[in-house]
Amino acid sequence: MINWIRNLFFLSLGFIIIIAFSNFFEINFLGLFVNKKLEFVNSSYLLDFIVLVALVLYSCIAVNNCAFAIPNKTITFFLLLFISFYIYERFFNDFFEFIKFRISDNLAYFDVVFAIVLLHFGQYLKFFVSEEEIVTQKNSVLDDSPISKDKDDQLEGLLRISAEKIKKVVLENKFATSFTIGLNGEWGDGKSSVFNLLKNQLKDEDLIFFDFNPWMGYDKKVLVKDFFNSFSEAIGQDLSDEISNYSEELLDNGDGFTFFRLIRNIFFRKQSLNSIFNSINEKIGIINKKIVIFIDDVDRLDKEEIFELLKLIRKTANFQNTFFLLAYDRNYINNSIKEDSGDMAIKFLDKIVNVELSMPYFDKSILRNYFIRLLRSEIPQRFHYKIDFFQNKYQLDPFVFDLGFEENDLFIYWLRNFREIKKVVNSIAINYNEIYREVNFYDLVHLEILKLKHPFLYNLIYTRQHEIFLINKSHYCYCFAPFDKVKAKEIQFSTFLQNRRNNFGQQKIIVEKIESVFDSYLEEYISSNNFSAIEKHKILDLVSRLFPRENVDGNLSLEFSSKTDEEDKLGVKYVNKFERYFAHTIFANNISEDEFARFLALDLEDLEKQLMTWENEGKLADLGKALNNKWDFHSQREYESTLRAIFLCLNFHNNTIDWNQFVSKMFGTKLFPVVFRTEYTAKQFFKELFSSAKPPLNLYANLLSELRKRNLRRTTDDPERFPLSNGEINDLLENYLMSELETGVLFSNEFWSLYFICQKMEADGAKIPFEKSNDLIIDSLEKTENVIPFLKSLIMYNDYGYESHFRRGAVEDLFDDFDTFEREFLNKLDEDNSFIKEFKDYYTKSKNANWGAIDYDYEFLKKVIE
Repeated sequence: MINWIRNLFFLSLGFIIIIAFSNFFEINFLGLFVNKKLEFVNSSYLLDFIVLVALVLYSCIAVNNCAFAIPNKTITFFLLLFISFYIYERFFNDFFEFIKFRISDNLAYFDVVFAIVLLHFGQYLKFFVSEEEIVTQKNSVLDDSPISKDKDDQLEGLLRISAEKIKKVVLENKFATSFTIGLNGEWGDGKSSVFNLLKNQLKDEDLIFFDFNPWMGYDKKVLVKDFFNSFSEAIGQDLSDEISNYSEELLDNGDGFTFFRLIRNIFFRKQSLNSIFNSINEKIGIINKKIVIFIDDVDRLDKEEIFELLKLIRKTANFQNTFFLLAYDRNYINNSIKEDSGDMAIKFLDKIVNVELSMPYFDKSILRNYFIRLLRSEIPQRFHYKIDFFQNKYQLDPFVFDLGFEENDLFIYWLRNFREIKKVVNSIAINYNEIYREVNFYDLVHLEILKLKHPFLYNLIYTRQHEIFLINKSHYCYCFAPFDKVKAKEIQFSTFLQNRRNNFGQQKIIVEKIESVFDSYLEEYISSNNFSAIEKHKILDLVSRLFPRENVDGNLSLEFSSKTDEEDKLGVKYVNKFERYFAHTIFANNISEDEFARFLALDLEDLEKQLMTWENEGKLADLGKALNNKWDFHSQREYESTLRAIFLCLNFHNNTIDWNQFVSKMFGTKLFPVVFRTEYTAKQFFKELFSSAKPPLNLYANLLSELRKRNLRRTTDDPERFPLSNGEINDLLENYLMSELETGVLFSNEFWSLYFICQKMEADGAKIPFEKSNDLIIDSLEKTENVIPFLKSLIMYNDYGYESHFRRGAVEDLFDDFDTFEREFLNKLDEDNSFIKEFKDYYTKSKNANWGAIDYDYEFLKKVIE
């Protein structure tokens, strides 16, 4: 307000001077610009056109620059004086005869100056628009600035209450010396916001307040000088010279001796610091206004600057009616002072600060709700189900109950203020906005907390992943690697022995804890940074939510289920998901969730083409993991495509299909009416699926045999039973074996494996060979070329070829018993063939050994191996 009054005064004074000396200006303007210059200018249409075009061009430039141009106050001042003089001459004086436009007798060429002035003043319009109206663009990240309005107080009015407490002290008290109020709180607790709210509350009061930022200077001299410059600007011109003189004398240590100072000391008596201080203090009393000085972020200063600031408040600027408001973290200040002057120096702060307020305590559920609210505002709505997953899982997290907390301990131990929450949300919004669907938000939030609080450990996990982790092949996930692998195995074996002793009531064995590589790195990190044991356990708890470790019994510390939530399958612990959490992208050999969803929507022909493409791109391993983890089927087609894709993957030798998970997708799952509308449609699909199997058929036959065996343990009306009946499975298995026989009997190990699998199962579980297939095999033995291969296939041998067994099951299943085998087949063979003769000898010795393993002549077995 004072500046506006001063500017208005000088403007009025300038206008008076112009009017008073108008005759002087008129004569000089006439001589300089009119005589022999402008007097030759005549009105014309061409001149009208040129002036108007120039005005339009200038207007376009001015309007274009208006949004970001800052008007110059000096130019504004002289433009006002000039337009005032022009108005006087144009409408109230007749000294000048202004040339008019040819197109209008009412407009003079010089009247364009009105448009120019108006365009210049248009630049000031943005200063009359509120901040909310100016900022119309929605930011992609959250603003970390302190709040300045009560409506933005996320602590349900607690910040406003703190501001009101300070306001009450300032307005209701008046002191002969300065009074210091401290606002204590950790970084991010909202100290700056309290100051902003307080400024809004004080702006209508009759007092003087200003901000002083001590951390903007680079040494103590700059700190003192900048403080008194700020003080002088706030008080006004009346005390500026004295305050400036006072600050110079404070900083005068003999280094600043100059010729000017010598002359001044000769002609003017030098005042003492005390005299200057008393003079300033007396005049401040005459002003009779309270002076409030806001000093924020004191904990940004180093220890020397802290001492200098406190000395400034206590001694140098100890003026009456002056209130110093300091915002700081007391622990940081005390530690800084303690390092410099010992334990007793901690009391120094108490001597300076007259009264201290601490930031208010609040229920941590406020932070939790704020965090969830920010996530929902920054993340597109189509991904809000991921936030729901995070929220639900965290509320049910067993670690919370283990630690004895009913509330979410994330906001008790880690995210303790709004600023930290904004940092985490901003990091998520910036780094993961392209892969929201590809990550698990529960793991994501915990990783971001680790990066915020302990960036060294965050980087360690990524850069040393092959050292810190082992790959658990059962779940294809990372688990913490033991520091001593041999010792870890010994401990696990000791645990096994202990469990056995416990079962038999024997004395317990004391089992050591298995230390991991990460534990070793963490111990070194904690020690080198002087962190407490509590911080160590907090870190261990945090990373244990992300990565499992092998317990002493050999099992993993995290629970795994074949039917876990879809979001759990995106966890950072999985090898094929790990990289995306740190690289923030999907690697070339991985398949995104969108690609996988589109893949399952393809028809069979396109499914095969895409599979070949991914096999060439090295994505088949990742596809297998995705198919293994696929349990949430939204339609019959999605289920059918999943199983068809698994069947196709089984044809590749490098596939990663998990047998047990594949079986569990067909057995132990309620398929109808959940996936299939009726049992009939389910039966038709599985018949068509298994009928489409391509050689080699052993794997598919083994799969059907396993499903058939499991069905025996379930009643026929069990909804989780495999849909095909025993008879229907028998038919499929018989077709597999007949298909193999029709291609030509090879009598290989793979053939006999298929033969034993593809047998008819009776209601009691007994297995018998199919008659038709047996007849075909026996008929094939009538061909001479099949006899020797058949006999060779009846001998099973070890890798070295010395010890062997007779394949008695094949003979019994084909011929019912050995007597029939000998009578109907073996005895009819021609012994002139050397191999047949040797085989009969081998057969006799094996029979005498009751079909157990026997040692036999290597040369004969070598013929079998060949």
